[in-house]
Amino acid sequence: MKKMKIMRLGTAVLCAVVWLLQPVTLQAQVHIGNVADPANHPVGGALLDLTTSDQLGLLPLQVDIEYLDKIPEGFSERGGDGPAADLKGLVVYNTNTALADGVGIYVWDGANWNKVAPIVAGPLEAVEITTLGTGDTFCGGVTFKLTKPASWSAADWGGLSIDNVTATLAGADYPGTLTFNAVDDSYYYAITAAAVGQAAVLTVDGTIGTSVLTESTKTVTVNLNTDSSFAVGGENCFDIKRSSDTDPDWTYRVQADFTKTYDYALSGTVGSGFTITSVTWSYTSPEDAVETFTPETFSTTPASNKVTVKYNPANLIGNTNIDATGIQVVITATIVATSNGACPTAVYTVSRTVKIKNADCCTSVFDAEGNFYYAHQFGDAGCWMTQNLKSTYNDIMPSGTLTEANNAGTDYTKKYYYYPNNDIANKAAYGLLYTWAAASDRTGVSSNEVGSTSQAQTQGICPSGWHLPSDVEWNQLEKEIATNPLAYSSQTTPLAWKTAYESNTGYRPDQDFTATYWGRQMKTSSAAGSSKPSDAGGLDVLMAGALAANGTVSGYGTYAYFWTNTGSTSASAFTRRLISTYQSVHRGATTKGVQEAVRCRKDV
Repeated sequence: MKKMKIMRLGTAVLCAVVWLLQPVTLQAQVHIGNVADPANHPVGGALLDLTTSDQLGLLPLQVDIEYLDKIPEGFSERGGDGPAADLKGLVVYNTNTALADGVGIYVWDGANWNKVAPIVAGPLEAVEITTLGTGDTFCGGVTFKLTKPASWSAADWGGLSIDNVTATLAGADYPGTLTFNAVDDSYYYAITAAAVGQAAVLTVDGTIGTSVLTESTKTVTVNLNTDSSFAVGGENCFDIKRSSDTDPDWTYRVQADFTKTYDYALSGTVGSGFTITSVTWSYTSPEDAVETFTPETFSTTPASNKVTVKYNPANLIGNTNIDATGIQVVITATIVATSNGACPTAVYTVSRTVKIKNADCCTSVFDAEGNFYYAHQFGDAGCWMTQNLKSTYNDIMPSGTLTEANNAGTDYTKKYYYYPNNDIANKAAYGLLYTWAAASDRTGVSSNEVGSTSQAQTQGICPSGWHLPSDVEWNQLEKEIATNPLAYSSQTTPLAWKTAYESNTGYRPDQDFTATYWGRQMKTSSAAGSSKPSDAGGLDVLMAGALAANGTVSGYGTYAYFWTNTGSTSASAFTRRLISTYQSVHRGATTKGVQEAVRCRKDV
């Protein structure tokens, strides 16, 4: 029996040894993939086997790293108390924003956490820098043009910013604006000379996203040329009615009509000896506010150059930015002029900023009595009523302060109002006529205030938030209408404004009956004027006349008189006068007992 047991045990041991000597195939410990396929075996010897059918990547563990030299608790047997050499090569994603190096992928090297730096691509091909005009010497200034390299993607080109541009003039930094022209897919940077023979240098480099930009530089010489002067005129303010707004005032507002197109024209004069050789129109348009932008055929005459713009209602009406900050479109004309002189090329860049915003562009106003008035933004001259005032009281001059009368005489403290042609029926169309004390709410002014650019805004009889404009503000209004006639009248030819007009008295420039001066652009059509109607942005001056200090009618139907807030003497103050047969505007002082019309300007 014992012999039989020994034989059986020996047989078992032999079988075990033979089995152990057989070839063994090792399989992966973990397989992620199409395990349903029996033929899809893990790769032999792999710890982790991923197949492309997974279409997923590896997600590192997200942790808060508190210290760059410590392992977070739970990662090592030492509970995060110190360096853990055994975890060298550990990869995690840090979510602790307070860490000095910020969030991102970190690798443990056995002693410290090291942030994995992003891969920097590049370099990007250098941007091509050219100039508008020829040669390397320019007059007045120079405009650089940046052209997209063929190898750049649209995303790279869209990522170019002022951070990539360094400009210097005569060795000093030149802070300017980099503008994008959607018409030719190019960027522009303009520099204006301040002295003769200055070097203007434009350098473009830096990074865009994760790509290094190869540096490119352009250097030219710019000289002074003060003979040329240009501007861009055209509608510059739009209000958009909100369909959800229940404010009854909105029913009177001039709502922007974006079914129409709007023209923006160049104005000004070119310097002596120069000829305009090109006019390039461009624009910047956040929110894709511009639908079409169509420059007309180039002309060597400045005023014959214009661009037709159609705004995009789909991106404007209902846009929340209209209510908040408004949208500004900048329309720019770049003018290149050449001569045969030592300074062969002059480049000028002028712009007009168009504001699109709800209830902020100057479109209408009510006075304390509920009278409604159209108003309009006249460029930098501000927001002005385009109708004559009809108020007999306001928040600072209560009812009863003004007297319905027309014979103030030489008592310049009397606050009287009365009706054009002494007829109350004319109030609706022509407004009221006021003594200077009534218009300005000022008495006892004896000094000459003319020329003061810091004269305080005085509300006078104007509505709250508005004031009786000063002599300086009237000059600003006249200049705006003279140099940008297309925005406010049917005239297309701008007039050159001279500083002397702001101090000259009498009719300016002269009493020519036929010349097209800015008085024509200010007057209504029935008075031989070309102004747009009051509800369409024109000043639309009516010939309301005046009342002499004894109540006599003066100039009804042929003259218009307006008070300013600027005193001249104890007995007089400055006014503006227009006449139906003249195209100029009269500036001078009038006795304070005379009664004249009032136009109000919005406070700034």
